Amino acid sequence: MGRYFSLYASFFRASLMADLEYRLNIVTKIFTDILWYLAQASVFEVLFHHVPQISGWDIHSARVFMAIIFVVDAMWMILFQENFERLSWKVKQGELDLVLAKPVDAQFFLTLQKQNTSYVINTLLAATYLTWTINQLPQSVAAWKIALFITVGIPVGLLVSYSFRIMFSTLSIVYTNAESINYVWYQIYRLGMRPDPFYPKWLRILVLTLLPVGFVASVPARMIIGDVEWWLIVGGIIITALLFVFSRYLWKLSLRHYASASS
Repeated sequence: MGRYFSLYASFFRASLMADLEYRLNIVTKIFTDILWYLAQASVFEVLFHHVPQISGWDIHSARVFMAIIFVVDAMWMILFQENFERLSWKVKQGELDLVLAKPVDAQFFLTLQKQNTSYVINTLLAATYLTWTINQLPQSVAAWKIALFITVGIPVGLLVSYSFRIMFSTLSIVYTNAESINYVWYQIYRLGMRPDPFYPKWLRILVLTLLPVGFVASVPARMIIGDVEWWLIVGGIIITALLFVFSRYLWKLSLRHYASASS
């Protein structure tokens, strides 16, 4: 494990130096994300301007939910986004052949090689907005709920997204030219962009079980705004662990069926 931590630290330093070479690009990313934040938040602001509550959620709860979406999304952009966006291209260009020849796990290398360090600022902005939304809640939030959200809610949300992306990426390895499959993931992810109580019962069950994108923001938001549902948290950890193990299995299976780009 020490070797992998050292390797990841090297990845991060290289990514930071590369990003600092193009400072204008950092400013552009920050500005673009702020516009995205405003566009997403405005949906709920307009909606709750006309109705006081939806399925027990008011504007304060919705703001916390959106702030969590922003935090998780910014952390995803730092850690994984560019790696998954380029994974299919790397397979087609034959870079996977070189990675498989290295004395390092291919999944680790391909999904963590590049970090978008410029999104660190976006994460701080999103975390600041989340802090403000929590302070605006009518009720006070216990410190242990915040700790539970940080130690369980955020990691589970990131791991759910990571596992799904791995599963879709395996198709790029087997079929080489399968970039369009990523659009299927984006449609699934959009289900997590709304609180799960907004959905009919059958869809709520779906986003908390077979397609557990509800754990990206809905369940973490509940940790803060309401009573903690321990059965849901424990179930979410189990589901996420199983999802990760299954995605890892599919990854290894896809490598066994991988045909070299040079063959």
